[in-house]
Amino acid sequence: METVYDYIKYYKNLSFEESSFNDMDNIVFCTLSYLPLDNIIIENTTLDIIFSKIKDSIYKSIEQNAQKLLKEIYNTKRYKDIKLSNYINIVDKQTQFSALTIRFGKGNCFVAYRGTDTSIIGWKEDFELAYTYPVPAQELAHKYLKETVKFTDKTIYVGGHSKGGNLAMAAVLEIEGNIFKKIKTIYNNDGPGFLEKECQTKQFKKMESKLKIFIPEESIVGILLENSPNYTVIKSKAIGVKQHDLTTWLCFGPFLKQGKLSISSKELKTKINSWLQNSDNNKKQKIVETLFKVIQSTGVSDFKELKTLNFKKLLSEVTEIDKSAKKLLLNTLTSFIK
Repeated sequence: METVYDYIKYYKNLSFEESSFNDMDNIVFCTLSYLPLDNIIIENTTLDIIFSKIKDSIYKSIEQNAQKLLKEIYNTKRYKDIKLSNYINIVDKQTQFSALTIRFGKGNCFVAYRGTDTSIIGWKEDFELAYTYPVPAQELAHKYLKETVKFTDKTIYVGGHSKGGNLAMAAVLEIEGNIFKKIKTIYNNDGPGFLEKECQTKQFKKMESKLKIFIPEESIVGILLENSPNYTVIKSKAIGVKQHDLTTWLCFGPFLKQGKLSISSKELKTKINSWLQNSDNNKKQKIVETLFKVIQSTGVSDFKELKTLNFKKLLSEVTEIDKSAKKLLLNTLTSFIK
């Protein structure tokens, strides 16, 4: 079962001129967006410099895959000369947003958006996608793309994992003119979609021709909300929710291995999207605000700490939302927390 690490092993000695950018390089770059770069000045910085600064550090699990992958690629012919710049990482009371620009080959640029971290505000913003467009992170994604692209960038790729995949789409949705013309591919790697009205716009239809959506067989994130029906299901070596991890996706050379969406994923998609379609935005907002009010009342600030909470008991004490909403929230949260 070959994954991105096997791809790196076989393609590490081929430059981007010898073997052009492909879907597996998208996996590499989107994984790099999780690198812990907050204390490193990033401006056309090469991977060997970054590796020297973080190689002996211990990070959260969400960053360890990026650190491991960096170790595999920092000294390879294919990746050693790529340049990282324009790193940004914002976590405040309104949003969690992080992005990174990667330049490689001759005039190629990949704008990578990080997915949700373990902050409570990051997850609250994810839930807000069910009734709000744009959320603060989507506005920042659009602004970031406009400001980071240079005149010298000939070919542009935009991508992300999880919420980062949604941000990649949101960033391009309102982009016009020369920047849009330069964009070759937009990658949404197991990220949620938009509200239905956004998917019906002319901008979305225009963007759709450049959009690639990948979701694993047992997806629980990429199946949320409305999106293009032209998605590709990918096989993974992992089981259940662990398939959300990009480094578990199977490949054959530069190609991701296609699979079929699982019955459980189809059922979850039907239940959640049916409920969302039959609930007005005021009701959705009330449920999300109630849920996170309950979470914040426990003093928890990190999503990992939710494992210690008895959500069934906590939700049973909430009177603002009905039983069906409580059941859906409980099932969804249980899946995410795993």
